[in-house]
Amino acid sequence: MADLENLKTVRSRAQASFTKRAHTLTKPGLLETTEILREWKIFRTDFSKVTDAGHEYAVALRESTDDKVIASAGQIDVKTEECENKFLEVKKAAQEAFWTGYAEEAFFKQAKTANSAITQAEEQAQNLFYQEVNPLKSRLRNRGLEREVTELGEMLEEWEELVPGTKAIDLRTRHKALKKRVLALSDILEEKSNLTEARNEYGGIEHGHPAPLTANPAPRTAKQPDGPKKP
Repeated sequence: MADLENLKTVRSRAQASFTKRAHTLTKPGLLETTEILREWKIFRTDFSKVTDAGHEYAVALRESTDDKVIASAGQIDVKTEECENKFLEVKKAAQEAFWTGYAEEAFFKQAKTANSAITQAEEQAQNLFYQEVNPLKSRLRNRGLEREVTELGEMLEEWEELVPGTKAIDLRTRHKALKKRVLALSDILEEKSNLTEARNEYGGIEHGHPAPLTANPAPRTAKQPDGPKKP
């Protein structure tokens, strides 16, 4: 038979830790907004511990041959359900505090920076049609844009549980749109780099100066043989 006293102690300790952190997360002024995410992750672990301990303790109580002990399992079930309800309550409060106090401004600041950089790169790309493109410089710039958009996605992933549902959908949509623009820009710059190399090969090498850049560089024509000489 399971050690009921030990299971009771484990559940009680888990309950105490869960209750303490729930208070910390819901009491205004106890945490800086940037600390909420850290405390929330710990609270989520506390919740798993207290519910697991509660279920295990209740199962062990029901295995007893004492009717009073068996009946007490129902009380543990009630306490476990109360923890589940408390978890949802704390989550809602933590979402509100974290989103309005930090995450909203941080996300849109990062998104605005990324959008501005992508827009500038897109405008420059349109002006490169008749100019040479430095492949290395283009790739480095595009990697910088990719890094900014990736960081935005990582923010969303880390904040997943603390961004309100409707807001989370909007943020993911914005992130996907920026990512799509970076990928499209990468394709454009790659194409223009290839055209620059083609111009250098077919124009600069043969004629000694750059030829106009076109989407489909004209192939070099073979020199026509001279006609028959007159006697």
